[in-house]
Amino acid sequence: MRDKYIYEEYQYWFIFGENKKRGTVDISNGEGDVATDIPKDEAIKLIKEHDRIVDKLVDVALEWSESDNKAFTDYWYNNKSFVKD
Repeated sequence: MRDKYIYEEYQYWFIFGENKKRGTVDISNGEGDVATDIPKDEAIKLIKEHDRIVDKLVDVALEWSESDNKAFTDYWYNNKSFVKD
């Protein structure tokens, strides 16, 4: 269930929009553009790395909540520097 918290805060990225003349794309997270006018090969690398980090955050959150659910919940809801605005 903790994966939901991470995915809500740090969505997966995907290519949205392509300028074939320039060979560039926009990167979106489903709520808006994360980056625009990025060379497609670089965008693919950025997306892959971002999604790898999100998956790692999910793994950490799940392990933490399984070992100490109260500590995870307290940290998630009370540490404003961790949860982005």
